[in-house]
Amino acid sequence: MRAFARLKLVTKLAAVLFVLILAAAGSAAVTWRDVASMQDASSWNEHTHRVLEQVEALAGAMVNQETGVRGYLLSADERFLDPYRAGAGRYAEALAEARRLTADNPRQLRRLDQIDVLARRWREQVGERAIALMREPETRGQARQIEISGQGRTVMDALRAKAGEIDAAERGLLGERVAAAEAAALDARVAVLGGLLVMVGAAVLGILLLNRTVSSPLRAMTVLMGRLADGDATTEVSHRDRRDEIGAIAAAVQVFKENLVRTRQLEEETALARAGAEAQRRAATHAMADGFERAVPARRPAAVARRRPATPRPPSLRPARARTAWPLRHSGLDLRPWRHPARPASPPPPCRCARSPA
Repeated sequence: MRAFARLKLVTKLAAVLFVLILAAAGSAAVTWRDVASMQDASSWNEHTHRVLEQVEALAGAMVNQETGVRGYLLSADERFLDPYRAGAGRYAEALAEARRLTADNPRQLRRLDQIDVLARRWREQVGERAIALMREPETRGQARQIEISGQGRTVMDALRAKAGEIDAAERGLLGERVAAAEAAALDARVAVLGGLLVMVGAAVLGILLLNRTVSSPLRAMTVLMGRLADGDATTEVSHRDRRDEIGAIAAAVQVFKENLVRTRQLEEETALARAGAEAQRRAATHAMADGFERAVPARRPAAVARRRPATPRPPSLRPARARTAWPLRHSGLDLRPWRHPARPASPPPPCRCARSPA
């Protein structure tokens, strides 16, 4: 967590995105592999169906040959040999195609070789021999006796058994490939679901980490800056040891705090200096007033001095107005009230005293 918190913001975002991309890539890779497996299984299934078709065609061609020989033995008509001849050609084509399709499977090739041996034996010992004997009227009984003896049936049963082995083997492979395709489809679904869960988990984890390492510190810095704006310089600035953008913001906020403290100190010093200057000014004013008061009474007239009471009150007990008014009254200045020249003093009212009679 601490290592993640010290990363730059861009690095944090890149790490979260990298995890999401990695999860998506892993899910996509597994899905791609499973889809390729399903495609491969589908291709092999189609291949197996073609092998089965050729084996079925091969057995059907042998049945057609046997049917043509039997019809010829019963009717002695050459037209019944048409299925025999067509079956021989179809057998050769089916055998060649089956060998090509099973070239990668040695067991199936051996089974096909055994089928070919049985087919050749049937043609040589049963089919061709019976046809040759049927063409001569004297030997037709011998030809029919070959069929009656069951010699051809024995060979055909062995041939069908080998064809059944090939069919069973191919169907077994088909079942394995179908199971593999189903497993690949299940793996693909699991990969998609797992990748989705991993991406959701990585996204949630990334959001939690970003909230704890970026969003929460930013909210704390916002609250701290609000307190500093309100003048509270007692709050400690955290996250200053981080090396990311949050650490840079914390360092800048610490500078603001130090400037606020320094400004307050300067204001306090200025207030103290101002109070000292005011005290000095007041002391100087009081000293000047006291000196002026002491100097003025020495110049007062003697008559005025004689009119003073014998026991004057101490100067410190007189009001400040009297201490400043007394020197003005005895300074020789005209202290009478000033009157406006346009309003002269009214004459005294006439005397209404009664005159004595003459």
